[in-house]
Amino acid sequence: MEKREVEVSLSLDTFAPLLGAIRRTALIVTPKHRVSVSPDEPDNRFLECAQAAHADYLVTNNTRHFPPVEFDGTLIVTPAIFAQRVAEYLSPQMRAKSKS
Repeated sequence: MEKREVEVSLSLDTFAPLLGAIRRTALIVTPKHRVSVSPDEPDNRFLECAQAAHADYLVTNNTRHFPPVEFDGTLIVTPAIFAQRVAEYLSPQMRAKSKS
């Protein structure tokens, strides 16, 4: 499967709610299990945190050291892909807000 970079342009109106949502929902975790999935050993710490948090996404520009698509239910995506998915999720909400 070929990987492609996707450039996403976010307006300030879209980015501000995204950043606010991340801040409100951030979770600090202490992993209880060690993993050795990545060929770059320090990157396994990120996988451990994602696993401990039951994270939906692990966002990184360094996708080459991570499993191809997902790890233990966590999707591994670039910041551009994550921003695109969040923007798609927020778009209907933003449109509904502007109509009120």
